[in-house]
Amino acid sequence: ADQQTRLVLHAMSLPNVKVIVYSTCSVHREEDEDVVRRVLDGCNGKFVQVTCMPDWPYRGLESCGEIGRKSCRASLERGTTNGFFVSRFERKGFE
Repeated sequence: ADQQTRLVLHAMSLPNVKVIVYSTCSVHREEDEDVVRRVLDGCNGKFVQVTCMPDWPYRGLESCGEIGRKSCRASLERGTTNGFFVSRFERKGFE
């Protein structure tokens, strides 16, 4: 999870980057919602998480509040996949 956090924060440091999609083939909170929380805490408010794939029926973990509601998740039980997670970040002021 440390490496994923560093990679996303590095991408956020590039001045022309407006949107970042963070996706894993994981069903583990520490690699998914926890990374999103760490990224948001570390980006100095330059990016915000926005709802990704709004029509996708399976959201992130409810226990993660807004981060979970704005994320997408799937597993064998929900979505008949081996598992994935998606979160979208946008630079503040991006239209």
